[in-house]
Amino acid sequence: MDTTYRRPDNLDPNTLDPAAPVADLDPSGSTCGADIDDMGEPWFCTRRPAHTDNEHRAAFDRGGAGPVGAVGYAWRDEFYDPTPAPAPSRSGLRDVGTRAPFTLAQTLTWTELRAEGARAAAEHWVYGSRKHTQHTREADRFDAIAAELHRLQDLDTTAG
Repeated sequence: MDTTYRRPDNLDPNTLDPAAPVADLDPSGSTCGADIDDMGEPWFCTRRPAHTDNEHRAAFDRGGAGPVGAVGYAWRDEFYDPTPAPAPSRSGLRDVGTRAPFTLAQTLTWTELRAEGARAAAEHWVYGSRKHTQHTREADRFDAIAAELHRLQDLDTTAG
């Protein structure tokens, strides 16, 4: 995290700081949603959603330590990569010569591990409670997916 602006403490709460960045607020009130805690002081990005650069800005609300709508704190994320993601292929899910992102065996292993995790989580709750039932259903769902993947794997190995 890199702090790019912090409102000086010696300014009167009603005084605008000319060095402050523009708040970039959304007219509908929607916000970016990023948050940070700077030395015990929480800040929330009030910029419009999907702003195109990496700088988050927190503007004051009523009762804040600065003018309403003025930026009090701004920061950049440490691991920001401004290069755009590669454009997806328009030829469908698989191009000739490319591999699937995961093998069937990897997908099967992940699904079985997820079912085991859900069963373990269910054990921490009282039998029949809402949380216990939720985790048990999740484990059952992943068991059913794993059973279907096993069937596909068996078909794949017998066909080859």
